[in-house]
Amino acid sequence: MRYKFIDLAKGICILLVIMIHVGVPEYMPGLYAAKVPIFFVLAGLFFLKSVNGGGDFRKKIYSLLVPFLTFYIISYSIFYILEYLLSINITNGLRFSITDVIHQRNLFNGPLWFLLCLFEVEVLFWALWKFIKNESLKAIIVLAIATVGFTLAHFEIFLPAWLDTACVAALYFYLGILLSKSKYIYATIKPQWLMVGACMLYLIFILFPVVINMSTNHYSNPILAVISGTAIVGCILCICKLVDDIGIITWIGTNSLVLLCTHHLIYRPIKYLQIYLGYESSLLLFALTMIVEIPVVILINRYFPLLTGQWRKKTLCVQRT
Repeated sequence: MRYKFIDLAKGICILLVIMIHVGVPEYMPGLYAAKVPIFFVLAGLFFLKSVNGGGDFRKKIYSLLVPFLTFYIISYSIFYILEYLLSINITNGLRFSITDVIHQRNLFNGPLWFLLCLFEVEVLFWALWKFIKNESLKAIIVLAIATVGFTLAHFEIFLPAWLDTACVAALYFYLGILLSKSKYIYATIKPQWLMVGACMLYLIFILFPVVINMSTNHYSNPILAVISGTAIVGCILCICKLVDDIGIITWIGTNSLVLLCTHHLIYRPIKYLQIYLGYESSLLLFALTMIVEIPVVILINRYFPLLTGQWRKKTLCVQRT
């Protein structure tokens, strides 16, 4: 069964990811802080169902590692063709190389880091559930790993392939696992209680704001990254559960992987065109990017599903519960 409110949450957060990348201001405090942690929480929601159901870990390779590698190769092929064969400067002074995943945090197609990081977290938890049976010990290990991640962040110690970020992400992933064990995430809850919950959780973030930038493994306060970060994630989930479905945004959520992998390759040429024409607008750039994304998503789902690790064509409609 597919829950539309989860796809709605994915849709909202991938839109937030694209908005921050194209330079749209944060009109509502806290939204940008939630954009990445919520994806790790949502991934954790389905972990137990997969591992307890005898799920094949190769599916994670297909759904995460294959898209990362395919779009990584495609992106750097575009970079080398434009930069060296056509002598078109598209980097604004930044240095890129096919080995960036090892040597720095910047990728030519920046958002791809998330797929690799999530794959590392999935590997960690599959190993943890395979070899550790005691639930308390699992929790202690996750907390220890997250502490290592926050310590690396505090001292600005770089680990290749976002392994340092994966340590922190493990905590959000584990929160998703704990949430999946509760009866509230899928249960029917009265709208007024969802509204109250959303408001209270958002109030926590407003009272204790925090900066969370997982791509650079930066957190203004590690403790608040957990408390306030969890609060703003919970706020968005409450709102999505209350609304349940918003047509096009829910559809975007079901196709968030494609948008994650392609939006950098789409908005950059549009931005250069804006600069050339002497009219720069982040909101217009966002709108144009999304307009182009719709046929791109349909094209990839229909003709190139292997790019996103799908072995069969994906339907274009939102799956109903």
